[in-house]
Amino acid sequence: MRYSVEIFPPKSSADNKEVVDLSVPFLSDGASFISLTYGAGGSSRNRSRSAVLAMALAGIPTAAHITAASASKEDVDHSLAIWLNTGITRFVVLRGDNGAPGAPFEAHPDGYASSIELIERIAELGAKEISVACYPNGHPDHQGGDSDLDYLKRKADAGATEAITQFFFNAEDYFRFRDRCADARVGLNIVPGILPIFNFTKVAQFATKCGEPIPQWLTDRFAGLDAQPDVRQQVAVASAASLIDKLRDADVPRVHIYSCNDSELTRSIGRLISFPAEKQNAA
Repeated sequence: MRYSVEIFPPKSSADNKEVVDLSVPFLSDGASFISLTYGAGGSSRNRSRSAVLAMALAGIPTAAHITAASASKEDVDHSLAIWLNTGITRFVVLRGDNGAPGAPFEAHPDGYASSIELIERIAELGAKEISVACYPNGHPDHQGGDSDLDYLKRKADAGATEAITQFFFNAEDYFRFRDRCADARVGLNIVPGILPIFNFTKVAQFATKCGEPIPQWLTDRFAGLDAQPDVRQQVAVASAASLIDKLRDADVPRVHIYSCNDSELTRSIGRLISFPAEKQNAA
């Protein structure tokens, strides 16, 4: 199974080497590319621009995140021009949030009104691969029915080439959503987004804000482990590997790992993906 890894930008442009050093081992372990997030604030955007360039110049296969939120068209186009001129042609295109996840979205008065407009612009400028977001358990703004699938189809029509899911914890949630997309003829490969439990409390808080249900069995599995980081790490790796194995058994070709810059945890999972037991037994 192939996989890609998402990382955060450095705290300052002076730390770009740290992002490059973080990325290289992922690639050595088998990751196909690294995507770098793009914050809504001006300083975060500047760090992302700089870090993406550093990664690309270091020869790292890089996907640049870009959002419509809190930015003018001029500012967004400036980032795109810099990256495209450097040879970056893979993008992760998101609407973004103005504040906390799930907060009402308000377009910048001089910005792109939606992710659809932004996708169209990036495709027009020559992007080769455009990943977009999708939500197996529904976006916080979901209006019911098949409105989420209709919007995903509009993303495909605008130029998207694949969709990466928000994280989920039950494989059945992904399978149901993938089947709905197929029935609706969405026309995009649906890549599962995997969030390892690097810290259960933080992940649970984030999941609540995003409207993502936390299964009781997962809560039970991590209960009492905050003070036992070594055990928690082992349980986190096993939990993510179990979920990925279920996806692999259903012939899912690739997953996208939200690393939260936890190199050790992500690399452990990546090794299990790249070197599964069946390959070793066949050797």
